[in-house]
Amino acid sequence: MPLEKVPKEHIDLLLHLKRTLTTDALEDMKLAVRADEFGGFQDAELEKIQNVREMLRELEVRGIIGVGKYMKLKDIMRSIGYVAVLEDIDQTQTNLFEKGYGTESAASNTEMTSKRVSQPHEPLGDSSGKFVFALALWLKISKTGT
Repeated sequence: MPLEKVPKEHIDLLLHLKRTLTTDALEDMKLAVRADEFGGFQDAELEKIQNVREMLRELEVRGIIGVGKYMKLKDIMRSIGYVAVLEDIDQTQTNLFEKGYGTESAASNTEMTSKRVSQPHEPLGDSSGKFVFALALWLKISKTGT
């Protein structure tokens, strides 16, 4: 089975988080991911996680985060008070939109969106990518008012 291609932006975000998040943040994340919506991790599983890289990998394996799928990651960061990385996550998501990768929206709680996001991380066709970029730009403008 061939390895799935992962965009550089996603890898860069994970590396940035690995370098940025402290040991205290990791311990806080371990508390947050006990919640069902963040993976429902058990004590024995959490004991095996020794660093931020391992935590991020487990979140990927469970489908909590992935290419363009960062809503729950942002929720985890908010829940532990680590909001400094939210802009970095948003920028990565915007960059993925611009490159034509499907990304998760705020309305991603629907099964349809979940299925779309969990599909292989291949760029969308030209017209879809332009639409997605336009939508991302509109959302950014409507959020900032500029």
